[in-house]
Amino acid sequence: MKYALIIKYLLLTISLSTISCTFDTSSIKTSPIVISTNLTKQVYENLAYSNQKITFLSAGNLLAIADSSDVLIINLKDNSVVNKLKTSDSMITSSFASKNGDQFFLSTDMSAQIWDTKSWKLLKQFNAKQLSKLSGISPKDDILYFDASLWSLDTHERVKTIGEELDPGSYDFSSDSQYFMTSEHRFGVVITHINDKSDGTTTNRINSVDKTKFRTDNNYYASYDAKFIVEQGGYRARTFGLFDIKNNNLIKSYAPDSRITCWTVDDNNGVLISLFNGDVALLNNKLDITHKWHIDNGHIVTCEKGKNNDIWLGSINTGLFKADLTSNKLTKTYQTDNMITDLEISTDNKKLGVVEAITGGSIVKVFELKR
Repeated sequence: MKYALIIKYLLLTISLSTISCTFDTSSIKTSPIVISTNLTKQVYENLAYSNQKITFLSAGNLLAIADSSDVLIINLKDNSVVNKLKTSDSMITSSFASKNGDQFFLSTDMSAQIWDTKSWKLLKQFNAKQLSKLSGISPKDDILYFDASLWSLDTHERVKTIGEELDPGSYDFSSDSQYFMTSEHRFGVVITHINDKSDGTTTNRINSVDKTKFRTDNNYYASYDAKFIVEQGGYRARTFGLFDIKNNNLIKSYAPDSRITCWTVDDNNGVLISLFNGDVALLNNKLDITHKWHIDNGHIVTCEKGKNNDIWLGSINTGLFKADLTSNKLTKTYQTDNMITDLEISTDNKKLGVVEAITGGSIVKVFELKR
């Protein structure tokens, strides 16, 4: 059995090296970046002496602003404070909302809380058995990932244990909620079949994984061969690949000529990838490059998928960009010298939240979007 595992690992390593190809953009003409103001008026601003994470609630009428220990709930109709949620000695690691906006989830490294967004009553608290760094909710709002386990939001019972978080990188649910995937920077990807009564878990030991994400056909993308680079702001991957969900075989991969800083999947299972050298490339679902742009004197550090096949991109020092993938156009919409660390789009697609890093803290801004 031991030798069979070694042979399987060697075959996977060989496949990773033989199917890989160079990320060559030389034959693709660089498209111009359009300068335009797609944002209307700014409707809210909040300054804090810490990092902040934002979440829209109630289709964009409420805004949750989380720092390391507190969460402000803001009514964006009059900018009043609706509530203030406080944690104990634990540090807030993430906050997010159900798609219908009825529930707000607040996770720390020791607990996960579920709040009713109308009464602001605490509905449930899950306590961690270990320091937990990743948490999230399934597309159908029925399963919570926390404390390296999957929990039913109907019964509040544990559905499956995924395993100890050793060096966590990212997680994702498939769009049909059949599969769950979590990645470890050093130990690869673990894929769990949620409804399988047995263990239902497979492992893909990709080297130095940065991020993974499912496509709608349940095959998945991964960026790997990553290194932690302080000058580039964290883990930066060298290779990007498409993998088969059935057997974890590599279908196709690319090795960019610069490290990957951000990527996200579009409505057609294509990918928008940004690189440290300032390039932004659009790939189709077969990973063929169709368009590319170049951002002078900077690069993208955060990207957020919106509706209508739009992707919002925040840069390190040159402002905010919008990629319209229907018309294959990249537009600069907002200028700032600050690094944009977080982006959030309201579910009604009418508001955009931006977090900018400033000296000694951060600033939250909310803009109305043109219809």
